[in-house]
Amino acid sequence: MSIKMIVTDLDGTLMGTDHLTISQRNREAFQKASEQGIKIVIASGRTLSIMGDVIKQLYKVDYAIVSNGAGIIDVSTKKEIYNNGLEYDTLKKLTGLIEKYGGGYEIYAEGESYMLEDSLNHFVNPELSDEFMRKLKKAIHPIQSVEELKNLQIEKINVLDVEEKEKESLFLELKDFNDIEMTSSMPGNLEINGSGVHKGKALQALCEILGIKDTEVMAFGDGGNDVEMLRWAKRSYAMGNASYDAKEAARFVTKTNGEDGLAIEIEKIWAPKE
Repeated sequence: MSIKMIVTDLDGTLMGTDHLTISQRNREAFQKASEQGIKIVIASGRTLSIMGDVIKQLYKVDYAIVSNGAGIIDVSTKKEIYNNGLEYDTLKKLTGLIEKYGGGYEIYAEGESYMLEDSLNHFVNPELSDEFMRKLKKAIHPIQSVEELKNLQIEKINVLDVEEKEKESLFLELKDFNDIEMTSSMPGNLEINGSGVHKGKALQALCEILGIKDTEVMAFGDGGNDVEMLRWAKRSYAMGNASYDAKEAARFVTKTNGEDGLAIEIEKIWAPKE
């Protein structure tokens, strides 16, 4: 098996169920792959600033695909080598619509996360551990107005706190936008990117830059925002805990993230042939 790149989602894939830690077996598999010259890439809905604690746990990470594919960052230099974000005018319309339905939002821009100060003070997510929430809130910059982000490259919007009875109406209005993509990385969340922006497109762009073929890439994911990436890579694996659409998109299904499904497949690269 000739593999030159391994790309993985974080939550539900590489990370444990606490969204914070990487198992020893996964860390060791990534280190051995890196030592063999294989490029290690993280592809996440997160910003680079929120990935910091994850990157520190790994021997080496070469590139980070951030905000569902809105940007690619060379981790060693912290420089963005690819950007495909939202227009500011679209951002203004979207945030106004979300506010109309009583929701909040988190905005990703140039590797950082921003939230209106009042929303940040009341930001909770019962699906996440208290420790992860503390780390998450610490990485978010409070702002008074979206106007403060006017001169930044906008990557993504996370929609927060919309009541169930309002979600369908909001979703129907969002579908009228021609210049956005909507995905979800876990149950109950909604992520908005610019049209045509997804992890698969960013992965393809990165491979073109590095001269790597789709047949030389192993890709791992578990959620709706991993689907295009899993379709593009020819050695793609959905986790055992993955959503239906992720499993349909992947070439293979491995064990769950809690069972080190990722390491199980990576170790096959150097396993002796039977």
